[in-house]
Amino acid sequence: MTAYGKVKNIIEHFKNSRALLIGITKYKFSEQINQGVNEIKYAHKDAYKLKKVFKSFGFQHVERLYNKQATKGNIVECLNSLCKLSDNASLVVIFWAGHGALSEQDLDPKTSYLLPYNAEVGNFYNTAISVADFLYFASNIKAKNIVVLMDTCHAHPNPQTPNRFPASDFYRIFKLNGKNCIFMGACYHDEYSIESNALKRGLFSFCVEKGLTGTPLSQNDHVECDDCGCITLDHLMLTFRKWFQAQFEQYAEYNINQTPYISGEWSHASDIIIGQSTRKFSEVVIENSGLSKNIIEASKAVIDLKWLEGL
Repeated sequence: MTAYGKVKNIIEHFKNSRALLIGITKYKFSEQINQGVNEIKYAHKDAYKLKKVFKSFGFQHVERLYNKQATKGNIVECLNSLCKLSDNASLVVIFWAGHGALSEQDLDPKTSYLLPYNAEVGNFYNTAISVADFLYFASNIKAKNIVVLMDTCHAHPNPQTPNRFPASDFYRIFKLNGKNCIFMGACYHDEYSIESNALKRGLFSFCVEKGLTGTPLSQNDHVECDDCGCITLDHLMLTFRKWFQAQFEQYAEYNINQTPYISGEWSHASDIIIGQSTRKFSEVVIENSGLSKNIIEASKAVIDLKWLEGL
């Protein structure tokens, strides 16, 4: 297949992809939620930024839940909708940015929870969503390729938690069903996820965005993508690591531990296309449309995908 033919296929791939983006900065019970932890400021902005990224790729189905919209009921409803509507989807991306917490109740010791807008302190078991249960919801999605991105504290199921759906079973189910699933978290269950006041972003989310768009760390760094500008999960991780290591060095003096990780069915990561380098993607299109080489040098903006489809 020619490079131009591949570009046309990628347009169809993104048109047939879905995303659910959740960002919660303000909570119904913010005073209680923020007690003893740092108040988060940029979670909704992280979700909004990724919405713009996926829309620029050509995703036609992007569901967003920000702040008051992101109740437990609405989140569960959106996950159930994804299960029903994603049979033929090329890719499903689920993104969470918001508070995460560990339960201290004897009934549910040290369980990692995601806190919806209406989560109640002291009653996470009934009002929040455990990370393990969130993965279980994702396991029912029927798309071939699923990527879950979690920018939250305690972003991993505690392996010692009883009476919860174990992550190992989650990955096994995906493998048996022929699905490619990747779970990428900002930190382990006993760690915290950092927000940067300088960037006005969550550090993990900021670096994920750089990976999705193939943004080089410096002018001397090369773009991690294929010859057509397509970014696979392998490419994303290479760029993410560069950006995260460079940004995280600023926090070394505070003795903070944040260890992003990636888990799941990784054998086809080089085949799962999740992003694109707009610059490289544009060059391939322009070179094959007979336009002047000078336009290639001037073309730094995102090309309208409706225009691409008409070529």
